Amino acid sequence: MLARVDLERLGMALPAVTEAVVGPVRSGGGGKWHVPTEKKQWSEHCQHAARAAGEPTDLVLLDVLDQVRARCVGRLPARLPDAVVALWQACSLTMAADRCVDGLREDTRARTWLGTR
Repeated sequence: MLARVDLERLGMALPAVTEAVVGPVRSGGGGKWHVPTEKKQWSEHCQHAARAAGEPTDLVLLDVLDQVRARCVGRLPARLPDAVVALWQACSLTMAADRCVDGLREDTRARTWLGTR
């Protein structure tokens, strides 16, 4: 998951990613954000999305990403321009590689053919 602090640490705080806006909605009692679907239409990705109340609220995706229901997160890229999706994926892959490298740096085990990861 992307985080603003990690993007800034890696020098990847690109405005297209850090300022990307989506329009999620909340279901009746608040709680998690959902990707809207046609009103009263069953959604294959989230049972709560069809019951979402109100109009979509324009929010910066990076600020609410951790508050979006897990089953709705996969539907968010369809709400963004293709170029932003490509940058988002590039940033995600770079951050994953950085975490992997950090893990390797912290691993102090001997590197032998028997002790390889």
